[in-house]
Amino acid sequence: MLKSITFVNLSAVCLLLLSSIGLGLIITKLDPGQTVHLLTFYLDILVLIGTLTYLIGYYMRQVFGVKEFAWRHVWISARQALWFSLMVLISLILLSYGLFNWLSAIFLGVCLVFLESYFLFK
Repeated sequence: MLKSITFVNLSAVCLLLLSSIGLGLIITKLDPGQTVHLLTFYLDILVLIGTLTYLIGYYMRQVFGVKEFAWRHVWISARQALWFSLMVLISLILLSYGLFNWLSAIFLGVCLVFLESYFLFK
C-alpha cells in the first residue's frame, strides 16, 4: 500500500516537472492570439497548480496529521488541489475578460468553501 502511494506521489512530481517545462515552452514559443494556444496555456496552468498544491497538501498532512490515514490524505489533498486550481483557472479566465474584481473573487472563494464543506460533512 505504501508503494502505491509512493508511485502516486512520484507520478505527481513527474507531472509537475513536465507541466513546468511545458509552461515555459508555451510562454516562450506559442502565440497567445490563437485559441488553441490559449486553451493549452490554461490547461497547463490547471495541471501545474493542481499537482503543486496536491504535493504540498499531502506532505503537510503527512507531517502534521495522523500517519495511519495515508490514502485519506491522498484523496483529500487531490480534491482540495482540484478546487484550488479551478479557482485560480476561473480567476484567470475572468481576468482575461476584464470581469475579475474583489466581489467575484470573494464569491468564488465562498462557493468553493461551501463545496468543500459539503464533501467534508457528507
